[in-house]
Amino acid sequence: MQRSPERQLTLRVQLAVLTCVLLIIVASRVVRLNTLEMDADEVWSVWQTFGSPTQIIQWTPYDWPPLFYLTVGGWQTLTGIHPFTLRLFPLFVFLIALALLYRIARRVYGDTTALIAVTACAAMGYAINISLMLRGYILIFMLALLALWLALRYFNRPTLVRALWLAACLTVMFYVHITSLLAMALIGGYTLILFGRRIWRWWLPGVIFAALAIPELVTKVSVAGVYANEGTPIVQAWLASGGQVFFQVFGDLLHDFAGYSPELWVALIAIATALVLDKYRLQRRVLTLLLWMLVPMLLIFGGLFGAFTARHLAWVMPGFAVWLGWGFSRLPRAGIVGLLGVLIVMMFGPAPIAERYKKVDAPLVVTFSWLAQHMEADDVLVIDPNIKTVTAEEWNYFTSVYFPAGLQFVTDPAAYRRVWYIAIDGQQNARTYTAVQHDRAPTLTMGPPTFLVRLYEAAPDTTGIPFANGLRFHGAQRIADRRSSLQPGDTLHVRLWWSIDRAIDLDYSEGTYLVGSKGFLAQFDGPPQINDAPRETSRWITGRYYIEERELTLPNTLAPGDYPVDLAIYHYSDQKRIAAPGETPDGLLPLLTIRVSTP
Repeated sequence: MQRSPERQLTLRVQLAVLTCVLLIIVASRVVRLNTLEMDADEVWSVWQTFGSPTQIIQWTPYDWPPLFYLTVGGWQTLTGIHPFTLRLFPLFVFLIALALLYRIARRVYGDTTALIAVTACAAMGYAINISLMLRGYILIFMLALLALWLALRYFNRPTLVRALWLAACLTVMFYVHITSLLAMALIGGYTLILFGRRIWRWWLPGVIFAALAIPELVTKVSVAGVYANEGTPIVQAWLASGGQVFFQVFGDLLHDFAGYSPELWVALIAIATALVLDKYRLQRRVLTLLLWMLVPMLLIFGGLFGAFTARHLAWVMPGFAVWLGWGFSRLPRAGIVGLLGVLIVMMFGPAPIAERYKKVDAPLVVTFSWLAQHMEADDVLVIDPNIKTVTAEEWNYFTSVYFPAGLQFVTDPAAYRRVWYIAIDGQQNARTYTAVQHDRAPTLTMGPPTFLVRLYEAAPDTTGIPFANGLRFHGAQRIADRRSSLQPGDTLHVRLWWSIDRAIDLDYSEGTYLVGSKGFLAQFDGPPQINDAPRETSRWITGRYYIEERELTLPNTLAPGDYPVDLAIYHYSDQKRIAAPGETPDGLLPLLTIRVSTP
C-alpha cells in the first residue's frame, strides 16, 4: 500500500524527533561514564571473560547460564577492557530495547504514545542504572521487549518462521538468566488478555523453546532448590507480618524504579491513569498494561527465589512508560512537548545507587584514573592490610586497565623513594603506616576517608646541602608540567625540600630566579611557601621535612635556549645571601636548568 505524501512527511518528522530523543538519551548516559564506579560483580563479569570460550563457560557462576559472559567476552575482545568502552555495551543494548519499545507501543497504542513511552522509560531512575550496568539483566530487559514484539507479530499472523524466531528469543533469554522465566510469564499473560482464545497458538513456540531449554533447565533445578530454601523463610516473614513487610519491599522496588523523584512519578502515573480510564475504560489494551505494571504485586513467589529486586524485574518499567505515554498522548501538543522536556531533564539527574550494591567507599574508577595521571615509572603502591572491601580480581582488573605495563604492589616500602599508600583514614595498620612514613613526607592526597590515597615521598637528596644559618636544602623537582621544553609565557612549577640542622632564630626569605646573561629574567621572593606547616623558619623543628611549591612565569619575549634556575636564602633586614656549598660567585645555589623553545 503506497503512503500519501502527507503520511510520508509525518513519518519522517516522527523519525527525526525519535532520533533526537535517542541522541539525548545517549548523552545523558555518556556524561557519567568516566566517573561511574563498578561493583565487584561487574568487575567479575569482565575478569571472567579473560579466558577462552571454554574457560568462560567453566568459570561461570553456578546460578548463571554462560551466554551473558560469552557475550561480554566477545565485546571486550572487540573494544578493550576499559570501563568506558565496556559500559557502552549495556548502553547500546538499552537503545535497542527502546527501539523495540517504540515499535510495540506504536503498534498497539499509537505514534505519540510510543514517543512519550521511550522518553519516560529512559528517564526512570533504575533505567539509568541498568543502561550503564555491565550485568546480564540489561539483556533480559531488551530480550523481553523483543519477545513481546515477536509474540505480537506471531499472534497477528502465525507462521512457522515467526514461531521459530519467538522460540529462539525465549531460549536466548533463558540462557542469559533463569529469572527471565518471570518475564516470559508476563508475556504469556499479556497475550492471553490481548488475544483471548487464540492463546492456544503458544503451543508451537512453547514446544520449541522447551526442547531447546531442557539442557540448561535440568542443571538449574538444584539451583532453584537452593534459592527456595533461602527464600521460604523470607516469604514466611512477609506473610507473618500481615503483608506489611511485603508492601514495604514493594514500595522499595518502586522507589528503585523511580529514583530520586518518586513523588513526581506517582503524580504522572495518577494523571495518566485518569486520562486512560476516562476514555478507554477497561478495554483489553488497558488490562494488558495494568497486568504489566502490577506484576510485582503478584510476584510473592518471586521472593521464594530471591527474584524480588529491581534488577530481576527491570522489564516491568516499560509497562509504566507505555501507560504514561498512552495517557498523556491525549494532551494538546504544547502539553506533550512540556512533558517531554521534563522527562529529558530527569534523564540527566542523579540515579539511585543503593540497589547496585556498589562499594561507594572504594571508588576504584576515579582512583585509578587519577593515579594513572600522577604515578611515575618507579613508584610503588602499598595497600593497607585493613582494607578488606576490594577483591583481588578488582585490584588485578583496574591495574590491567590503567597500568597495562604493570604496577608494582609492595608490602615493604623501605627501598623506594615515592610510595603511594591506600588506607582507611584513622584505621591504618600501625606497622604499615609507620613504614610508609619513615623518612618520607606526604605530598599529594585524594579520595574519601574510606579509601584515602596519599603519596609519601623521600627527599630527592637525603643528605642535602647545608646553609650557614642551619637550613638544609634537600633538592628540587619540577612538577605539574614536565615537558622537555617550555614556551615563553609558560609557568614553571617547582617543589623544594627543606629541613633544619638546629633551631633557627630568624625568619628567612628565599628567592627563586630564572637567570639570563644580563641578570634575572623572572623571580619569586618571599618566605617558604609551606602549606601544612609554619612559613616562619623560626618555628620549624628538627627531624622533619618541609615541602614548598613555587611558580615562575616565563617572560613572553624569552628567546629560545637553556636557562638556569637558581636559589638564594636571605634575611629581609640586610638582604645578605646565606652561604652554602656549591653556590655561584653571586651567592646563588643552582636548582635546575630548563629549555625554552618557540612554537
